[in-house]
Amino acid sequence: MSVKKMTMMNIIGKIEDVDDVVRDLLETKKVSPTSAIAEIEKNNFLLDVNDENVDRLVDLNFVHFYKRNKRYEEMLLKSKELQQILEIEFDLEESDKDLEMNEQEISENLIEIYEKAKAPSTMMDALKKEVAYLENFHTNSFKELSTLKTSIDDLRNMEYFSFKLGILSKDDRHRLKKNYESILAILTHAGSSPEGEVFLVIYPKNQEAEIARILKSLNFGEIVIPKSYSGTPREILEEIEDSEQKLISEIDRQQEMLDEIKLKYEKEIKYLLSQISLISRVDSAKEEIAISDNYFYFSAWIVKSDKEIIQEILRKYDDIFMIFKEETELNTPTNIRSNRALKRFENIQNQSESPESFVKKDDDVSPVQRLGQMLYELDHTSIDLRKKHDDELKLIKQEGQKKIKELEKTLLEIYTDEAEQAYQDALNTEEDTLDDTSEDLSFYDKIISDVEEVYIKVKPELLEGLWNEILTKEE
Repeated sequence: MSVKKMTMMNIIGKIEDVDDVVRDLLETKKVSPTSAIAEIEKNNFLLDVNDENVDRLVDLNFVHFYKRNKRYEEMLLKSKELQQILEIEFDLEESDKDLEMNEQEISENLIEIYEKAKAPSTMMDALKKEVAYLENFHTNSFKELSTLKTSIDDLRNMEYFSFKLGILSKDDRHRLKKNYESILAILTHAGSSPEGEVFLVIYPKNQEAEIARILKSLNFGEIVIPKSYSGTPREILEEIEDSEQKLISEIDRQQEMLDEIKLKYEKEIKYLLSQISLISRVDSAKEEIAISDNYFYFSAWIVKSDKEIIQEILRKYDDIFMIFKEETELNTPTNIRSNRALKRFENIQNQSESPESFVKKDDDVSPVQRLGQMLYELDHTSIDLRKKHDDELKLIKQEGQKKIKELEKTLLEIYTDEAEQAYQDALNTEEDTLDDTSEDLSFYDKIISDVEEVYIKVKPELLEGLWNEILTKEE
């Protein structure tokens, strides 16, 4: 296998031409789109500084990613679902038709056909689930009870007794046989099934909980009979088979409706699928594009020998500018000053496997790399200093809070002791009358209150002085 030389192609064009240009390039199947933003960051969109390029140069500073149109994605999902519903064979990836309808026309036509096909398809799915349920119910239930002559209605209408129908395996039947005498119920064999034998269990209603516990321990596979079914098992079985046939007939009718829709719209559906496929592929490729208000910027790898083919295809567009990596006939380019300075530093760091790779000989380090290295070292030094400062401040705060609590406790004890002593002195004064003592009590109560007020007033000064002492101490 020969190795083909590749070249990077960068294209600048008018924003109104972006869809047509991308579509033309994709149809060649000779381009591999890559991120235009990345190419701009690498300064690979190099232009001469002249009047013709001034707008392109200015817009390079305001480019952003293209956001995919969610409506295209929704249309693509609907088209694939429609293709599956109607069983239409069509490869979306191989569609190469020209785009002849706009987004609105495609969406309206697609939704119209989709809704016509969706209703019978949904109905068919529901009917098939019902048939599957009936077949399973038929196989696991009434098919094995056809010999039971008792009416289900009679069993339901018992006043003092209840019943259950279910399946027991061979091992569980042996366990049941050993303990049968201790079970307050009547068990009657009602039929057979691939899973085991079918039994009818009749028991007193007041023993419901106990019987349920015993049957659970025996792995009793209960057969639930819907309330809509009545009569003997044979009659119910016939009713189920009749319902199943009606459902199958309705499924056939819904399928005929889908066949008619496919016959009528298949050609139009394939055309819509082709249009949607083309729009979707263009929209997907545009994710790699950078756009501004006036221009789009497209980057792709191409085989070097295909360069002239691409140039010829895009020749029909006005004001389109192509840059190939190997071209040398351009004038000396000017680096575009972008507002992505921080991104450039990221690129410098990403080129190294570790921070140590910044260390190079002075001759090998560019001014930008040297500045990046200085910023990196400054950042880590700042982090270390901040951590040391935070740890010391945390320790100082803890010590200060402890001293403040001790000071508060000591001051409160002193003021409380003094107030209590004054109060006791008043009580021990023999010359005072009872009324005078009452007045003294009020007087000393006021003193205690005044002491608290004084404490509250002097507390901030005490705290401020203590904090100043803590924060100004030498490390």
